[in-house]
Amino acid sequence: MSPEGTVMDETAETLGEHRRGPAEAAPTLTDLMMVIQGSWDDQTTMIDSVAIEFILLRVNLQKVADRMTTAEENIGVLQ
Repeated sequence: MSPEGTVMDETAETLGEHRRGPAEAAPTLTDLMMVIQGSWDDQTTMIDSVAIEFILLRVNLQKVADRMTTAEENIGVLQ
């Protein structure tokens, strides 16, 4: 079996295709698009997670800034 055939067999198997004949052994364009869409969805989910982390970081930094302002005000009152 050629190396290309091996790759195509593995790809077809990964996509859940069953080898029915030489013409049908390769995944269809629809199968490949589904794999690409799944990868895109995973990346989008990861990007969303990073965005949420940045929002939480910003909120925490704002809390720190507020506490520093309060501390400065308290020091000003004590002086």
